[in-house]
Amino acid sequence: MQIISDFGQKRKILKQLFESIPFVERPSTFGDRAILVPRTHPSYQIRFWTSKRYAGFWLQEKGSEVAVLEFIVARPGGKQAAAFLGGENGRVWLAHTGRVHRNRQPGPRSRQTVKVGGLNYFLVSVIGTRAFFGNLLNFHASRQHLSDPSNAGKHAGPDPGASKKHPRDASDVDPKHSPIVKALRKKLGAKWTDRAAQKVRPDIFVESNDRKLLFEVKPDRKPISVCTAIGQFSYYSHFCKPDRKVLVLPLGIDKQLGDVVEAEEITIVSFTKTRTGYDFNGLDEITPSNKG
Repeated sequence: MQIISDFGQKRKILKQLFESIPFVERPSTFGDRAILVPRTHPSYQIRFWTSKRYAGFWLQEKGSEVAVLEFIVARPGGKQAAAFLGGENGRVWLAHTGRVHRNRQPGPRSRQTVKVGGLNYFLVSVIGTRAFFGNLLNFHASRQHLSDPSNAGKHAGPDPGASKKHPRDASDVDPKHSPIVKALRKKLGAKWTDRAAQKVRPDIFVESNDRKLLFEVKPDRKPISVCTAIGQFSYYSHFCKPDRKVLVLPLGIDKQLGDVVEAEEITIVSFTKTRTGYDFNGLDEITPSNKG
C-alpha cells in the first residue's frame, strides 16, 4: 500500500465517498462544509471540508458542531493522522494513525494495521462500500474500547473519570453532555461551592452548609447510561463521601430502572430542554440553600 498524496485525487475520493453513502435526505452539493446524514445511522452526520487547501471530514452527532473524530487527509503544513491508502487491487482505504487532537488515544482492539511511510495505520474502511459508515463508527467505538459501536460515547463499564494527569480528550466527551453540566452548575448558584475530589473528577461535586452533593449527568435515559451512572456513583463515593447522590437525566425514566436507582439511594433530577437552556425538575427540593 502507498499513501495517496495528490490533492486532486484526494478530493475525488472524498466526492466518491460523499456519493456512496445512503443518506436520509439529499444533502447539499458536495464541496466545502457539505453535510451528510446517513440513513443507517441518522443520529450522526459527516461534515466535509474541501477547498483549495483542505480536504477531509468530521464525524459528528447530528446537529452538533463538535467533532467526535477528525479525518483530515490534507492541510497546509504538519502531518495528518488520517490518510487514503491505495492498494495493488485498486481499492482505496481510509486509514488513521489513532492520533486525535494531539493526544495519543488507546489503539483499537483486533483491528488490522499496516506500516506506510514509517507510520502504523489502522485500516478503517474501504472507500465506496455501503458499509463504510458502520465501519467508521466501529473504528470510533473500538478506539475507545466501547462495548457497542451503536452506543458510541458510552463506556463498557463504570467510568472512573478523568484525572488531572490524564484529562479527557475532546473525542471522549458527549457533545450533549457539557452544556447540561454547565447549565446545572449555573442553576446551583454561588451558594454551592465546588469541592475537589481526590483522584476522580465527577460531573459536579459541591458543598454548602456542610452538605455535600454528588451529581452525575446523562444526556439520555438508556439502560446502559443509567447502569453506568450507578457504577460511577459507587466508585466516586469512596473518594467524595457525599451526603446525597443525584442522577440528572431526561424526563421519563423507565419504572424498573427508576426502582433500581432508588434502591441504590440515588435521587433523580430530570431535565427538559427549553429555548434558553435547561430546566431541572426537582432540583430545588434537594438544594434548599440554593433558594433566595
